[in-house]
Amino acid sequence: SVEHQSTWEYGYGKFDKEEDRVTEFIPFPYFGDEQWKVSPKVPDPKLGWINLNRLGGHPEVEHAVIRRWVSPATATLSIEGHLVHDNENGDGVLGYLVSSREGILWSGQAHDSKIPTDVTATYVVPGDTIDLVVASGPTNGWDSFTWHPRLWVKDGYAEGASRREWLSRIDFSGPPPTPPTPLNPLEQYAQ
Repeated sequence: SVEHQSTWEYGYGKFDKEEDRVTEFIPFPYFGDEQWKVSPKVPDPKLGWINLNRLGGHPEVEHAVIRRWVSPATATLSIEGHLVHDNENGDGVLGYLVSSREGILWSGQAHDSKIPTDVTATYVVPGDTIDLVVASGPTNGWDSFTWHPRLWVKDGYAEGASRREWLSRIDFSGPPPTPPTPLNPLEQYAQ
């Protein structure tokens, strides 16, 4: 469905802890090997290993990865999941759940650990965003992570939506299919 494809966006950018918000969101321009990334080349010559996939991804020191949920409805949401960094090397990753309406809803650090990323309730209206931000610590070595939260309507129903639950790993997708090119007048005539 259209809602299924347009609810999630995948990108990278900047997160400002002082301002409690994402200050830059750049949609990933390339989808290949079941992941969103900046180019077909891995690592990318300029931006390194940065990517998002169905279950997680990899940030870089200068850019966080951002899995963005765009609210299709007015609702009170709950969010649950676990941020997992399963490598003793490196310095781990920093995670943030950020509401465009309320700022930071949750934050934490995972280094060779699994930490809960639960939010009891947050209010959204159509167009609000919930950003799942993962940033590197001082270094970007061994920063692969998994984090695929579930968002669901806590109370009542989601006014304006056909769903009450969004699972980031199930909803994950590449770009929408390209619509067919319309026929020119001569091709239409030949039909």
